[in-house]
Amino acid sequence: MFFATVATIASAVAVASATEDSCASLCNQIDGCKTAKYGSYCKAWKEPAVCFGLVRKADGSYCFQPTDKDCVGDSVSCDSRILTTAAPVTTTAAPVTTTAAPVTTTAAP
Repeated sequence: MFFATVATIASAVAVASATEDSCASLCNQIDGCKTAKYGSYCKAWKEPAVCFGLVRKADGSYCFQPTDKDCVGDSVSCDSRILTTAAPVTTTAAPVTTTAAPVTTTAAP
């Protein structure tokens, strides 16, 4: 019973830490948030849990409501990540091949 209780508490702490980190991580990528006195944190007691002050605007960008009077949109859930819209880099160049013969070396006397 004791072990199960400890395991449950450890799991809860791990989940809380992960959600706290996602809000802080997102905050560090938003100018108004990363320079704010307290930044963002997970409001885990809300349903659904949301990051304090972080908002996703209609255009997909993010803002921090306490420092941006024009910040309007949807609350950001604690497990959100900033999604990039940039496509991965692709190449049409053929792979580099070599036709040189291997070099044979000998040990010094």
